[in-house]
Amino acid sequence: MKDYYDLLGVSKNATTDEIKKAFNRLAFKYHPDRPDGDEKKFKEINEAYQILNNPETRSRYDQFGQAGVSGAGSNYGPNVNWSNADFDFDINDLFSSFFTGGATRQSHRKRSEHKYKGQDQEMELEINLEEAALGAEKEISFRTYIKCASCQGKGHEPNSGFKTCSKCHGEGVIRETRRTFLGEFAQITDCSVCRGTGKVSEKTCKTCGGDGRLYATKKIKINIPAGIRSQEVMRINGAGEAGQYGNTSGDLLIVIKIKPHNLFRREGDDLFCDLKINFTEAVLGTEKNIVLIDKKTVSLTIPEGIESGSILKLKNKGIKHINSIGQGDLYVRVKIDTPKRVSRQMRELLERLEKEL
Repeated sequence: MKDYYDLLGVSKNATTDEIKKAFNRLAFKYHPDRPDGDEKKFKEINEAYQILNNPETRSRYDQFGQAGVSGAGSNYGPNVNWSNADFDFDINDLFSSFFTGGATRQSHRKRSEHKYKGQDQEMELEINLEEAALGAEKEISFRTYIKCASCQGKGHEPNSGFKTCSKCHGEGVIRETRRTFLGEFAQITDCSVCRGTGKVSEKTCKTCGGDGRLYATKKIKINIPAGIRSQEVMRINGAGEAGQYGNTSGDLLIVIKIKPHNLFRREGDDLFCDLKINFTEAVLGTEKNIVLIDKKTVSLTIPEGIESGSILKLKNKGIKHINSIGQGDLYVRVKIDTPKRVSRQMRELLERLEKEL
């Protein structure tokens, strides 16, 4: 025996609105005109809906089960006349995404504009650490579709314009009536002549053939923000592929890659570097000039008796935070440089020092 509540996937306490929503969802899913539709399942859920949507038949079903609604002359059994069935919902709304029957000319034009919008372009850009830390202006070039200079992307010659499409009469769409066992449906498709715009060129551009764009090398200048990190993506709105027939251009996505540096190593917004000092400087202490990433020089105090491998911090001398105020720090690792060869005089001095120690 069929369980109508189970067929619609609702509880026995479901409201009329919940039953209607469940049916609309399942009717679209199993409609026979869909590629993966199921006519048998569609009839079953419609039968369940016709019973449960009517308070009188629902009450009889709740009391007596299917026997209470399968009497002679019932319009709700499996032999129901589907072409005359009382569907309590907007059939055009339900199947609009399948038949596109309820769409307006404006919605189709918007869909056409999206269809011919330029694609986003992606590229890699390698920069050095100084450019990442301080920011930079770069000129880049890449191959893509660019707006036709002759017609400025409009697709027609400068001394002409547009006229109403004779095939769709300016509607941008072609309507065709389609018959199904549920009745007639208006199927709407983009006009193949004007491509959904409702207008065509009076005189097609000779340079681009009416496409409004050409495949060529595009050059643009971009600003690298200070503090950008490797693998971050810069999005340049409208700098990607030009749209067809004057439609919107896509965006340019630039993946940043930072070259290794010969002096500094980056971790987040902090920088690390090595500083070599001799044995005497390590014992007695000293002052050393450190050249920063921005080429400025700061003085670093080396304390007496420092050990090789010790790390000293220069606060706020790292890389600028890209999304907040301030910057990272610079960490200097001290390395004591041991000479490989010494003179006779130096050896004597070192031997005397060794005795002192």
